[in-house]
Amino acid sequence: AVLVVEGDVSIDDYSGGLKMVTRKVFGIAQARENYARLVSLQLHQDRLTDGFAQQLHTTLQPYRDGVCRVRIQYERQGANGRLYLGEDWRISPKAELIKQLEQLCGEKSLTVHYR
Repeated sequence: AVLVVEGDVSIDDYSGGLKMVTRKVFGIAQARENYARLVSLQLHQDRLTDGFAQQLHTTLQPYRDGVCRVRIQYERQGANGRLYLGEDWRISPKAELIKQLEQLCGEKSLTVHYR
């Protein structure tokens, strides 16, 4: 299991090495939900099919109870743009959602940004 540890690191006067006083320990899924601030989707015109917007809506809908923003970066020949979804589209970046978005948008098209 992968764990994320939050705490203070300092010099250990006794050993001369580093020591850490742990405040919190999270599993990777809980850490993602606690620290993710933005999910960015890099979309290219070639990847989008008819009905993509509806598929994205359906995918995000069950996870709209979070604090993580969603950004769409769209590219096509000769133009690109960046769009942030509205405040009511903040999500909980659960592992199931990340997997669904990777399937919909492509594995390399999704980035989770942390605070």
